[in-house]
Amino acid sequence: MQILEDKIIKELIEMLKKKLRKNNISSNVTLSAPRFVFVCGKEIKEGQDTIRKYTIKRLEKFKAKNDYGTEYESVLCVISEYLYVQDLSEDIFSFEKMLAEISDKIIIVAESPGTFCELGAFVMDEQCRNKTIVINEDKEEYKNSFITKGPVKMLENRDEQSVILHNGLEWLKFSSVYDDLINKVANETLKIHINNDSKQIHLKSLIYELANIIEIFQPLEYFEIEKLYKKIKDFDNYEILNTEGHKIRSIKKVLVLMERIGLVKKDKGYYIINKKISCYNIMFTISRKEFNDIRIKYINRMDKYQPQRMEIL
Repeated sequence: MQILEDKIIKELIEMLKKKLRKNNISSNVTLSAPRFVFVCGKEIKEGQDTIRKYTIKRLEKFKAKNDYGTEYESVLCVISEYLYVQDLSEDIFSFEKMLAEISDKIIIVAESPGTFCELGAFVMDEQCRNKTIVINEDKEEYKNSFITKGPVKMLENRDEQSVILHNGLEWLKFSSVYDDLINKVANETLKIHINNDSKQIHLKSLIYELANIIEIFQPLEYFEIEKLYKKIKDFDNYEILNTEGHKIRSIKKVLVLMERIGLVKKDKGYYIINKKISCYNIMFTISRKEFNDIRIKYINRMDKYQPQRMEIL
């Protein structure tokens, strides 16, 4: 028996459809979902301390709590070199542009030739520029450089707080300006566009929505996730926006990206949510108690008809 054809589970799906969000949301609604922060900088190497590595560690310390006091990750740091595979994009530049699109903030630690290129590229894109922060070394010889007078100046003209000058890692560790920046990024209002139009699916929103579905109905196979998404949304099909530079045109490919980011895990062909992540009320106007009640009913049916799946949880 296909578990999604069970009468009780069909009733749960219909109930969730009635709770489906229609309007865009932000973190002034009680959300425990993490923010995506794209952190660019010098290559991360074992045993080597860099500002990029330190910034990632600082951001990953922030937690969000649900109604029962359980802690979840408040920030997921997006690290390009850990995520890139040719199945998702033909080239790294297009891939990074897609990562920038799904991220709430972009932090560029200007400490290598590669990061100078990233800074120039992101600043020239208005959508990216509005959420980019640069951490740049404060040296006399840099003051008249193209980087300082070009992309850094453009960011500074838009918002002075989007540029931080430093005198090394040890200096940053005791900088109140840097500390304020990290706190601001980690607590930034999380805004999520709700996908109501099947022909204009926003990738970032789709990632959150799929995480919500997986959290409720896990463990799930790929085709079950797609089936649930279309059924709950009443979509016959879907088209993801801005796919010119990458290959993420299907939920199957979105799940690959989600797995690489660390939102979900795949075990024996089934997807489960990362236990440190919660997106339970992104798609639906439900409380944590309502989520738990739905989850218990689903698990009871799963345990009755497909007990082998329960071993994965």
